Amino acid sequence: MLGDTTIRHLVTRTTGLQFKGTSVVKSFVSGTAFEGKKPEILATIVKNATGKTVSEIINERVFKPMDFTQTEWRTEGKETLVCDINDPHSFPTLRLASNEDSDRNLYVSARELAHWGNLHLNKGMYEGKQLLPKEVFDIVTSVQTPDSLPVHLPRLGFFWWIQNSMVENCEIGPSLPEQTFQILGASGCSCTVIPKHNAVVVRMTNSLWTFGGKNNFDYLSDIQEFGNLAEDALRRWS
Repeated sequence: MLGDTTIRHLVTRTTGLQFKGTSVVKSFVSGTAFEGKKPEILATIVKNATGKTVSEIINERVFKPMDFTQTEWRTEGKETLVCDINDPHSFPTLRLASNEDSDRNLYVSARELAHWGNLHLNKGMYEGKQLLPKEVFDIVTSVQTPDSLPVHLPRLGFFWWIQNSMVENCEIGPSLPEQTFQILGASGCSCTVIPKHNAVVVRMTNSLWTFGGKNNFDYLSDIQEFGNLAEDALRRWS
């Protein structure tokens, strides 16, 4: 199915794979264009290679050592979820799926999302303990996009957007300094790590209507403006 597609293509969203029903076809040559995420493929690779799911590995190696209690993959509703699961208007497409991290149904609080960003900022160090090798974070948060990708398209680490002044239409605000990296969630949440300021900035909007141009909402301009405002505030405080 994957052909010449590599894990690097998967984590940088440049596979060229397109799902059509039960079939998979190539929509472009790997490493030459940009596309949506395909976490289910990576989850399958990890499970086949290790015998464990992504969620089992992360829970064991990260969430438990960091005492996370508000972060989990949900397969059913829960009272402590941020949204009101009984009100379809508050969150019309609540994601409740696999708890193996093969689906996009990870729920997290703003505080624990900030701790996740801080773990990356400090290269795997947490409260004086090295939870994961520093070298892992050096790779994950630096550009891994294939050189074959046109220069104006976004640059990524392992799913983290990486600030690059030559990129057009990147989710990271243009005022943010080089080496800033950022991840986004389907409900409008974001985690932005700014090494220059030794800072992590998160936001939670908890609304899927912000995507796809619904209600004439310009998501790209909004997330860029948020980053620019964060940069301006950090400069004032420094």
